[in-house]
Amino acid sequence: MRHSDEVAVFSGILCDEDYNQLVKLEVDSISSMMTESVEETVDEFFREPFRADTWQERRDALLNMSEGEVLERRRMKAVLYDVMPAFFEAIFGEENQLLDHRFDELRFSAKFLHPLIERIFREFTGLRYEGGDVLLQCIVDRKRRQDQDDIEERADGVVYAPTGAEVGSVEISQPYPAPQEYLDDLGQLGRTSKDVINATIVRHALEEKHIPTDEIH
Repeated sequence: MRHSDEVAVFSGILCDEDYNQLVKLEVDSISSMMTESVEETVDEFFREPFRADTWQERRDALLNMSEGEVLERRRMKAVLYDVMPAFFEAIFGEENQLLDHRFDELRFSAKFLHPLIERIFREFTGLRYEGGDVLLQCIVDRKRRQDQDDIEERADGVVYAPTGAEVGSVEISQPYPAPQEYLDDLGQLGRTSKDVINATIVRHALEEKHIPTDEIH
């Protein structure tokens, strides 16, 4: 299927409402993860300033869970317990890496952001996150359909549905990025996100799946 065929398929089966419902069907809004109990848990943890000699004690206190605590609150405590040591060790180290304008993007992502993103997706969604220069198969497939030679395209992170389908991409900038670098990352994120969404539509069209517009509540 070439690009012209894809456009014909889209125009034949998708109106704006169908398109929006399909995206909603594939992956729930990220904002739905941030329930009131999750926000309260984070707010409580960071309400008081941390010190080098007390942060471990306050981290350990996250394990003190009452029987009546809601599941989302327990899960957020587990996320904070697992991922925060890397941040505290950096903040209270001899030189705070998070304030280093020269801190390498790959090291920054691997140490601080990929573990946080992966754990949040694992705890609060049915989705899987993979971080670290990940090949985007949806772009490979599109370029093959369009007979383009340069088929390799990578993202800093990719989000997968339980079926293995790509449903989201992530671009990460180093701390204190140059303005142009930040804009380049935003542009890359826009391009990869468009390919992920279009690949979802193509997949449904090729498999002749019904795209519900009135069955999702």
